[in-house]
Amino acid sequence: ATVVINDIDSGLSIASTNSPAIENPTFYVMENSNYALITVVRTNASTGTVAVHFSTQDGTATVAAQDYVATNGFLVFTNGQLSNSFTVPIVANNVYQGDRFFTVGLDSPTRPAQLLTPTNATIVIVDNNSIFRFSSSAYEVFENGVAAPITVLRSGYTNSTVSVPFSVTNGTAPSRDFVSTNGVLVFTNGEVAKTFLVFVNDNTIIDGDRTVQLSLGRPSPPSSTSLITPNSAT
Repeated sequence: ATVVINDIDSGLSIASTNSPAIENPTFYVMENSNYALITVVRTNASTGTVAVHFSTQDGTATVAAQDYVATNGFLVFTNGQLSNSFTVPIVANNVYQGDRFFTVGLDSPTRPAQLLTPTNATIVIVDNNSIFRFSSSAYEVFENGVAAPITVLRSGYTNSTVSVPFSVTNGTAPSRDFVSTNGVLVFTNGEVAKTFLVFVNDNTIIDGDRTVQLSLGRPSPPSSTSLITPNSAT
């Protein structure tokens, strides 16, 4: 006869798709996702109740900058339970800051559980803000040049559909010298530049160089777009 010694030791680790498991895997969450969901898995024995402590730590994303909300606590695994999760609130804003990260970690498992790789993970907050600006703060066109092409650039997050209004109004040039106009530029997925035309009139009068005023308005949707300089030009 044989005696079977049942292993009661549970292994606790952050769920990851990496095989073999690596320490400190990276996960991505959109800034407007409201929260990051972190799953902890229990392997080997699943008998009995065990627990493990979790916490967050600042990286380039910080609590002070209101990028996310600091979180800590205990995850409890009841008899037979193989996974459990906690959430970290993500704070969205309409200011472009670029991608930034914080970390989460496991510690202090209760017996007979022990930690297995990975016990830490990096959470990258993907900035979902698009930012707009003119390609230059000043453009030139000859009076008989018919039209000046004006380019608006989009940077930051580009995998979305967003829009920005523009207007062309008087500077030092009187209305007879150009065609006043306005419109909306729509940027679809991946588009980073759009152009509109400012039409000028040759008045055959010697009256020196004149200017028209170019302006960008509030982009849309307002929760994930913003303007940077130059957002006005001549």
